[in-house]
Formats: sequence, C-alpha cells, structure tokens
Amino acid sequence: MYAPRSAGNDLRTVSNSSRAILLNPEAIAVDQDEMVMMGLRLYTDAQQEVWARNLTDGSMAVALFNKGAAAPLDITMNFSVLGWASNDVADVRDIWAREDVGSFTGSFTGHSIPVHGTGFYRVKRTGSGANTA
Repeated sequence: MYAPRSAGNDLRTVSNSSRAILLNPEAIAVDQDEMVMMGLRLYTDAQQEVWARNLTDGSMAVALFNKGAAAPLDITMNFSVLGWASNDVADVRDIWAREDVGSFTGSFTGHSIPVHGTGFYRVKRTGSGANTA
C-alpha cells in the first residue's frame, strides 16, 4: 500500500532486523516512487496473496504474502496476473535482500516466504520470450 513512512519507535533501540526493514533504501524508494499509486491485490487464496504496484521507471513492486499459519511457502506469481503475456521475460530483484534474483519467463517463484511474512520484489519486464536468443 502507498503510505507515508513513519515509525513510532526509537531506531536506536529496535532489533537489527527491524532496523534493516525500516532503513532499507530500496523499500524506501518504492514507497516514495513518484507514481504515487496504491498496490492492488491481484491474487488471493487460502494461503497466499500477490500484490503489485506500478513504478515510475516501468517496473513493478510485487509483494508475495504468506497468510498461512503452518510453514514457509514458495509462492509463484504468473506474469499473467500483471497483465503480461505468458512468454514475457522479466528481471527480478529481491528488495529485502537487496540483490538480483535473475531473469524469468512467464512466472517467478519467491522461495520460503515466512509464515505471515512477505517477499518483496521489483519486477522489470525486459522483453518477450519469443524475441530472446
């Protein structure tokens, strides 16, 4: 969701993991993107949700939410939920880890999304699978 970034706690005393989330420059960049659009829930079932938001540079911020209570999940997002073709190719970057995940055709799977946790990615369409060598 689009929202101002604010925290009601003292950053000097929060855990390292909370500090890493609050101060993550890539997450801040998504939050402060000039497109100023809210994320939309594109898919949901009993265990998972897929949310996405357009960004100014043409990429999309994607959140894969594990709403299950049993175990971490691998959550697959088909590019078709973004309105893309099944053979479209996209580069994926893990915002939490601040690292490139790779290039994928048709879908992407976020691995081991923790219970009640969210995988957070920047997905940039780079072409059609039919046009790549």
